[in-house]
Amino acid sequence: MASMVVQAGSGQAPPEWWELSASGVVTIQPGQEVDYHHHDCNEAWLVVEGRGVAVVGGREYQIGPGDVVYTQRGDEHTVRAQTPITLVWMAGPLMLGGRPGHLHGQDTPR
Repeated sequence: MASMVVQAGSGQAPPEWWELSASGVVTIQPGQEVDYHHHDCNEAWLVVEGRGVAVVGGREYQIGPGDVVYTQRGDEHTVRAQTPITLVWMAGPLMLGGRPGHLHGQDTPR
């Protein structure tokens, strides 16, 4: 399949040759945070605008525009917004039998 554009909200799947399992854009408001979770895949977030605190494996990092947070499969993480913060997130390929989405606590990585 050739290069393509998938428009937001279309529900169209990426091409078969693409190596990400999912991606998206999220804006988090000040004082809010994403639930503490992990994935059955690697994930990266690019900070487009705003400031916050990323918590990865129990360690806190101040993050802002242009920063990229990389989380390895199974590492618990969250982000807390200090100002409105917009992130582009990209989930890597799922291993065979991997589960999509946020996993919590005893949901051990596969």
